[in-house]
Order: sequence, then C-alpha cells, then structure tokens
Amino acid sequence: MKPLPIDIFLQAANDLEFSKYKFLASIKEVGEFLHKNRLYPGFAELINTYNLLNDIINKKFELTDRLPDKLIGFDLENKKAVYAKEELSEDKIKIVFDFINWALPKLKEVIEEGRAIFDFIDKNMKVKEIGILPIYKKEGYFIIPDNEENMLLIYRYEMTLFPAENDQYHTLKTKLIEAIESCNSNRIKPEDIKIDLIKRFPELPNPAAYNIYIDIDFPFIETVLPIAKRKLIRELAA
Repeated sequence: MKPLPIDIFLQAANDLEFSKYKFLASIKEVGEFLHKNRLYPGFAELINTYNLLNDIINKKFELTDRLPDKLIGFDLENKKAVYAKEELSEDKIKIVFDFINWALPKLKEVIEEGRAIFDFIDKNMKVKEIGILPIYKKEGYFIIPDNEENMLLIYRYEMTLFPAENDQYHTLKTKLIEAIESCNSNRIKPEDIKIDLIKRFPELPNPAAYNIYIDIDFPFIETVLPIAKRKLIRELAA
C-alpha cells in the first residue's frame, strides 16, 4: 500500500485534476484495506496526513516552507545543484487550499471507518499481568494469539521514549521469541511460559510479563499486533 504524499496537495497548483485523481485513488486503496480489516500502515498515515493538512490550513503562512525545491542552477565551483523554494501566485495558493478543504472531509470519512475498527478491537482486547510485576516494566514479554493462524506468539518488548517536536512519545520495540501452535498452547499456562523465559534469558531475572487476550479473528500483523502494542504502552505508562 503506497503512502499518501503531501506533494499531492502541493502539486494541485499546477494540475488540480491529476492531484484529485491521485488522492481519490490513494484513499480508495486504504478503504479497500479497511474493508478487509487491515488497519496499518494506511490508517496511521491517513491520520498523519489529516493532522498535517489541518495544521497547514491553520497556519497558511507556512505553506511556502512545505513547497518542493525547484532547481534554479548549478554551482560549478562547489560542484552542486542550487535549489530555491518554488513561488506560487495568489491564484495557485487558493487552488491548493481549496483542494485541501475539499479533501479533508473525505479523509475524515475514511479515518472514522478505521477508528471504528480500532475501537472494536481495542474494546475486545484484554491485557493481564502474569505473576507479580517488577518495579521496572520497560522491558519484558507478552503473549498474544494469532487467531487467523491458530498460533500463540511470545514477544519480547522494550519501551523507549521517541523525541518529537515539543513532545515525547512512547514506542515499543518487539521481537518474536517463539510461536506455539494453539492446539499445543492449551496445555501451557502463562505462568509456565514466564518461568521458561526466565530460564532461557537470565539477563531479565524478574521480567514484566503480560498475557493479551483477544478472541476475534483479524489480520495479525496489520491490525491486532499494532493495537496490542498501543494498548500495552498505555498499560506500561499508567
């Protein structure tokens, strides 16, 4: 699935119809993925684009900072190309903003469809600690089913802070440790899995461990796992 580049909106100044075509084709593709309950990465990318466009609308004076650079010559002495910001006339700037205002409701409609899927899965997903939790919870393990493939998956996680403009966000790095066929997993208790992990990986002698429950069959990589990671982050940051 191709991302929705911001250039689509800036290029509308020179070819509005082509930009509309590319925009509609892009959100149609995301919509088709949503109809198959596949949320990521398209859902997150649409939200980022929607927020960015709203930011541009609210700060019109920043539009020129987002314009693509235009080649204006060559610096032969330093052997490099010379670029400058492309300038738009008032008429072309109006076309860009009219296009953005036309696109925003259509973006929001698709985002709301994705959010409904997200909320449904989030509501039906439970996170429960395994055994006694240590004070340090930024590293550990979680167990989660892949119901489509009838597998029980064991992941190691590490939560870190990701710096962003004027803020910081928690991110969760994960590594698959083991996949167990569900027909075999019924005989294995989560507590026994935790004990086995402690023996196998002594560098975490008292790890945080969580069991994530979900009964519905949704695509694992594109939907279940990303939502589980977000839900676990909320649990760890609480």
